[in-house]
Amino acid sequence: QYQYSCLSIMATPMEKSPKGLPGFLRRSLRLNEDEEEQLQRSAPLPSTSTGTAFTQRGDMILPNTDHRPPLPRVSSASDNDTDSKSINATEPKSPIPTQKDTIASLKTGMPMATPAPSPAVHKPTTQTSVINNNNSDNNYGSWSHNPPDPPIHEKSYKERQFDSTIQAEIVSLDELRKLSWNGIPPDHRAQAWKLMLGYLPTNTRRRKQTLQRKRMEYKDAIAQHYDIDDDTRTMQEQETLRQVLVDVPRTAPDVMLFRNDRIRKSLTRLLYIWAMRHPASSYVQGINDLATPLIIVFLNDYFPDEDVLDGKIMNQVTDQTVDEIEADCY
Repeated sequence: QYQYSCLSIMATPMEKSPKGLPGFLRRSLRLNEDEEEQLQRSAPLPSTSTGTAFTQRGDMILPNTDHRPPLPRVSSASDNDTDSKSINATEPKSPIPTQKDTIASLKTGMPMATPAPSPAVHKPTTQTSVINNNNSDNNYGSWSHNPPDPPIHEKSYKERQFDSTIQAEIVSLDELRKLSWNGIPPDHRAQAWKLMLGYLPTNTRRRKQTLQRKRMEYKDAIAQHYDIDDDTRTMQEQETLRQVLVDVPRTAPDVMLFRNDRIRKSLTRLLYIWAMRHPASSYVQGINDLATPLIIVFLNDYFPDEDVLDGKIMNQVTDQTVDEIEADCY
């Protein structure tokens, strides 16, 4: 520090233009001094045979007497950002020298040795990591691999009561009426209606044979009364058929199911045969509205999970099913 202070005092430049001289002399002296200063800056720094180096600090040229190597330049954050753009991402970076390495190099007078960069280690992607990723996706609702089982519908107490009553060997109509007083579950509605209306017997063993017999009786009635020539009908029968053909298109016009041609044909035969087999009442307006809920409930018994009112289900209904529903409604 003492040597540096002395050299600083000795190298202090003189005033370029003394204040005691006239103005034109001061200006001329200032121009000459500026030319000399430019020459000194453009000239290379002197060096001695002993290897003594000189360092320029501003306007001063000082000898580097301590023979210490220059400190390594530590890159700043801005330099790192600039250099990182030109270096490949996979190329390893050299470690930054620590404060301990800098002090050791100053004591020994030798420059710090930069350690060789370590090779980049690429971690391979294993099958286990892929499986874990897939499992993590499944935790967030992706069921592409193992879809969940559909929820099991638990029957209510009322549905269990209907099951035990209807599936009994001999159905108690009194018990069935009591259960049906507050409403019938959709899954049991068609069966309960057929039992309480007397269409099916209460004995479970006779139920299948009775159902087949009644459906065959209705099929014979179609061949006897409907599938005949119009010339063989009487004037009263022709008038009844005409009235039925007029009222069927008016039946539930806002429900798409009853706009289906197959349903309309089935309803026409049902109403006309009813009039022919019951001459005392014959056909009167309003009987068609009694048949519509029966058609809907019995059709829904074949397709419990579908909305039958929109009529789209008729694309899946076979002719045999339509005939069975028509006979049951009769």
